[in-house]
Amino acid sequence: AVSWAFFVVRILISVSQEGESSKGSALRKAIFGIFALAFISSFIGTIIFTIGIGAIFPKLTFVGAPLACPDGVVSVLSQSYSYKPGQQGVSHHIFCVSQTGEQKELTFTLIFYAGLIYSAILLTVWMWLGRFGLRIFKLGSSTGADVGKISQLKNLSAQLKSGANLDSTTVSQILSTVQNSIHDGTARLVNVDINQSQTSSIQDRLQKLKELRDSGLIDATTYEAKQAEILKEL
Repeated sequence: AVSWAFFVVRILISVSQEGESSKGSALRKAIFGIFALAFISSFIGTIIFTIGIGAIFPKLTFVGAPLACPDGVVSVLSQSYSYKPGQQGVSHHIFCVSQTGEQKELTFTLIFYAGLIYSAILLTVWMWLGRFGLRIFKLGSSTGADVGKISQLKNLSAQLKSGANLDSTTVSQILSTVQNSIHDGTARLVNVDINQSQTSSIQDRLQKLKELRDSGLIDATTYEAKQAEILKEL
């Protein structure tokens, strides 16, 4: 319960950092991601772990005993059988033995509860390892350092808007800073409307423009003018 309360807070914080127009889609994306993880966790926890491995080690299903047999004792009856000459198998039947000695078979009930428990454990572990879990330490430790990066992004934005002529080294540094800011989420904090595909496209166009200049197809003046036009798109 504590873990999931933490995840809810993390999701709300993440959504609040989005722009007003994208908060709804960010929340839907987070919820869809959780449902997808829940489906995968249910498959692994129930089908693979509880039913598959539990068929070999039936006591793995005993984790669901407090829910399936709260007032009794769980016991397993294993029977060997041969479905054709030279082939043998083992069937397991799980019972709940009450204090009065009455036996009630709960094989499928116990599998159901055990599957739920293992699925919930898997889902919680994956949530801790994902963007709403352990990544909180990265976010929390970088808050102070992001102030400098935000200032740097604002300076770059002003420099690009001014149409200043930039050398190739400066252009490379700008694009590197923008890409890193997209990856760590800093770009959202300064309302920079930019995406990774746009950055890659601009890199390609700048590279082609440089090749034209190096091959002598355009002069330096044309190169600088076109470079400024491309960078303004950032």
